[in-house]
Amino acid sequence: MLGSAGLARSVVFVIFDEGSSDKGGGGRIPALALGPLVKPGSHLKAQTSHYGLLRTIEAGLGLPLLGASRTAKPIVGIWR
Repeated sequence: MLGSAGLARSVVFVIFDEGSSDKGGGGRIPALALGPLVKPGSHLKAQTSHYGLLRTIEAGLGLPLLGASRTAKPIVGIWR
């Protein structure tokens, strides 16, 4: 359960990697960020990619940036 003490400082990303067009490399795809670190009702208005998601995860875990994530913008504005 996302409200459990073990996940108090966590986020779960659910990504549906099936765009409905080829626009921008695959079109819009649904993505959810769930958990206590996410502001309720928030949403990302800026365009992002899997590199932006990777950069967000790397930054959150204090990991070195890999490849193209070095130049990607992390996901911001949805965190508590």
